[in-house]
Order: sequence, then C-alpha cells, then structure tokens
Amino acid sequence: MLSVKELSSIYDVRPLESSDAQAYDHLCRGNPDYYQHLHKSFSPQSLEKEMLRLPVGKQIEDKYYLGFFDNDQLVAVLDLIDGYPDNATAFIGFFMLSTEFQGQGMGSQLIGEILKMLKAMGFRKARLGFAATNQKARDFWIQKGFRAVSHAIVQNGVAIVPAEKVL
Repeated sequence: MLSVKELSSIYDVRPLESSDAQAYDHLCRGNPDYYQHLHKSFSPQSLEKEMLRLPVGKQIEDKYYLGFFDNDQLVAVLDLIDGYPDNATAFIGFFMLSTEFQGQGMGSQLIGEILKMLKAMGFRKARLGFAATNQKARDFWIQKGFRAVSHAIVQNGVAIVPAEKVL
C-alpha cells in the first residue's frame, strides 16, 4: 500500500471521492484538448468510471485515484496503479493539472516530486501512455524523461504511445 500523502510536500494528497465531483468536473472541463485527442467528451459520470477502471490482473487495492489540493482547491488529479505492468513499475493512468496552474512550471514540479517519491518507495520505473496526436502531452512527458517503449497501440480507435522512465 502506497503512502499517498508523501507524493507531495506542497499539496494535500488524498483519494478523490464522489463529493469531489464538482471540482473534478471543473478541472477536466478546463482541459478540453485532452479529451479531443481521445475522441471522447468529458462527463461528470466519468469520475466514477475512471475511479474503478483497472488494467487486467490488478485489484482495486492497487489503484490510487488522487487529488492534489491547495486548501480546498483541486489543483491536479493523478491516477496511479501500484505494480503495473510489473511489481517494479508504477503506472500513471491519468495526470491533469488545473488550467489555472498551467504554464508556470507547476506540473513539472509536481511530476518531478511524484517521480522522486515513487523511487523512494522502491519503484524502478514509471510508465504511462499518451495520445499520439497530443503534441503538448508528448512534449511534456518527453521533457520529464519518458521515452516511447514501443510503437503506438490503438485503443478504442486512438493511437496511444506507451512511454517509460527509469527512476
């Protein structure tokens, strides 16, 4: 079990709950480009679906759908899978920063801190996927040291590039 509070020294980190749906809705609606690249639209019901979606072979105890809060303001959301695709890897299923905080280096700082803490927790790698058409996401993750580990994989009609970083 991960100690989620240790993932940030700046923000309060806790699992998102259904009571956070309005703040989550606001954060996601501020990032429509993300959903356009996935060919889907955001809806408030997607929070509960995403909170329960798991890769094959993983249990709900392995999933951490987290909110990063500055006082009561939701600043970022992170979906983290413990030990996927192997025990040495933390899988980032979703990371989104509120638009109010973008372009200030905050996303880079937060991801840097998260990766540092994952390494301290014993993970050797972090893995994620981004839409091949999303140049902004690609540039962000490449800048953070992630590298494509294979050609894009088509999921639900969207080419997803699997990327990994050695911690």
